[in-house]
Amino acid sequence: SCQECHGVHSLQVRAAECEGCHGTTELETIRQPDGEPIDYDGDGDTGEGIAMEVETMHEALFAAIEEYAATTIGTPIVYDASRYPYWLTEDGEGYAGWTPTLLRAAYNYQWVAKDPGAFAHNNKYVMQALYDSIQAIGGPQAIQGMTRPAAPAP
Repeated sequence: SCQECHGVHSLQVRAAECEGCHGTTELETIRQPDGEPIDYDGDGDTGEGIAMEVETMHEALFAAIEEYAATTIGTPIVYDASRYPYWLTEDGEGYAGWTPTLLRAAYNYQWVAKDPGAFAHNNKYVMQALYDSIQAIGGPQAIQGMTRPAAPAP
């Protein structure tokens, strides 16, 4: 539950509570409780924290978005997290070259970019969305070496 990790009234993360199960209070270094040695992002490091797995997949999605916009659509795209509508042309205007594939990928990129706790809040679902977006926009070669997290058992 939320209260296992967050203070009830402040919502501050109670990192000291993590050490009992995870052996650390550094949230970004935590893997799964069972320490499953799966390299989701394809960088060969099965010991890095899930936060880094998510970050690397997030970066790969951005690269795939840029490549798709420039080569498939023919209009390069720029992302500015501090400037709405976030997705812009190189001259700073709102991006208008959307395709359904690009829109879905950009939505998922924005979702992860704006959720600093994505690695802790249902991280396997977050990585599934990133993986699927990378594959949809960049093709099979874009996900080479990555592992899609399995769906939870019903």
